[in-house]
This record gives sequence, C-alpha cells and structure tokens, in this order.
Amino acid sequence: MLKKIVFGFKEKDNFVFESFADFLLGFDVISVETYEDNKDVVFLALEEKSYLQVIEKAKEFLSFLGVKDFDVLIEDFEEKDWVEEFKKFFKPFDMNKYFRIIPLWEKENNEIYAKDKLNIIVEPGQAFGTGLHGTTSVCAEFLKKYADKNKGFSLLDVGTGSGILSVIGKKLGAKKITAFDIDPNASGVFVNHFEINKLTLENVNFFIGEIEDLKVEKYDVVIVNIIESIVRRILKSVIPFVGDRLIISGILEKDSKGFEEFLEKLNLKLIEKRIKGEWAGYLLEV
Repeated sequence: MLKKIVFGFKEKDNFVFESFADFLLGFDVISVETYEDNKDVVFLALEEKSYLQVIEKAKEFLSFLGVKDFDVLIEDFEEKDWVEEFKKFFKPFDMNKYFRIIPLWEKENNEIYAKDKLNIIVEPGQAFGTGLHGTTSVCAEFLKKYADKNKGFSLLDVGTGSGILSVIGKKLGAKKITAFDIDPNASGVFVNHFEINKLTLENVNFFIGEIEDLKVEKYDVVIVNIIESIVRRILKSVIPFVGDRLIISGILEKDSKGFEEFLEKLNLKLIEKRIKGEWAGYLLEV
C-alpha cells in the first residue's frame, strides 16, 4: 500500500520548499511534489519502506532549517506506476558549469549529455545526495578547482551519502579515495554510483562508521558536506586528516558569521567562500 504524506506549512518559503524537496529525494520515496498555489510538500512512499522513519528525519531537517509551524497528514494512496511518474519529475540538469547530472533511466539518450561538462549518472534512492542541492554543487566546484592544479590527489569524503562527490573525485583523477557514512543504506548506493558511471573501485575504500573509526593519515583534500551541527561536533577529529585543503558545506548563509568565528577558533585559514542559494561553502587550509 502506498502512503501519501503531506507536510502542510503555514507560510510558503521557496528556499525551504526547494531544500526540503531535495532532502526527501535522498530517501526511498517515490515522488516529491510542490505546488504553486498552496503551501504543501507532498511525497509518496511504500508502507513497507518505513515511511515513518522518513517522516522523523524530515522533521529533524525542518528543525535544522528553523521551521516549526507545519502539520503532517498521512493517507492511503491509489497504486499507479509511480516509477514512471518519478522519471517525469527528475530530469537531467546542470549542477554547475562543470558537471551535468543524468538520471540513470536517461543514460542511453546521447542527446542529453553535455560535451563541455563532466556527466555524472545518478540513481535517486535511499541515501542523501542527488546533485540537486547547492551544498553538493559548491563542494564539487572547489574539488574541480583543486584537481585542475593537483593531479593524482587523495580524497577523504566525510558523510558521503550517495557517493556523488566521490564519483566526481574519481572522474577528476583522484588516486585514492576513502569515504564513509553512518547511514547503512549508503553502502549499496555508493557502490552502485561507481558502477553506473563505469568507474572502478580500485583504491577506493568505503565503510559504514564515523571519523573515529578511521586510522589517521593525511589526504590532500577532505570534504565535509553535512549539516552544521554535525560539522561542529566532528571537525576537531577531521582536521588531523587534512593534508592540504578542507572543503566544508552544509552551512546556511544566515548562520555563516557564527560558523566562521568557530573556524577561526580552530585556526583554520579561509581561502575562499562561495554562496549557492541560501547555502555557504568554504575552501580552507589547516
């Protein structure tokens, strides 16, 4: 049985709606819809896929965005071919001027590939990361900038989710990649994204766990693309792994001043800051 979950908001905020929809797409939901004429965000999920857990994670994400005034309605929903419906919703798009995102079901359509960008094939599913989010885009831009001047770099991808940034790192020539996430669903999704992009897992190490589970060694680039509260909690443990550059995103621009003060206390040198929508990203040196 399909479940229709409606998050009804008191006010419509396009930034919240876009961020929330992208967040939901990182889970095993069938479709996510927003509407011009009302204040609802609607998604469909299979009952056996623990939709209640998705609702709880969604509430946590909204709390992080500072949104508290909303209602949640759960209904049974008529069965349709929702895979096909979702395919209509998720179309190829340019993440930024360097990368184009191609959904798996479009991979045989040669006309939608960009000739002037790296094409990344994704399969939206159970782990966070479809390439839609501004935080992913800014991290990818910083990684491209570094790779252009530093061939054969090593990469540590903290909280990798679906593995899109690791896939991009591999395509940019990373000689060694270590990636991890605390979400058990990330394992299969990570491997799958390497396979559908026709990339080998040679010199790629993935595990389910936390930074404390990893033996300290230096990586040329370390990426931390997670919500601010987690970044603040783990950053001291991450710093010893940084050999050259640290890339951080997942920080709301409105909170960036306080976060930058936090970075200064850790003696991190800010090289560049970029804004994507409502999100801030940082390129740092230890």
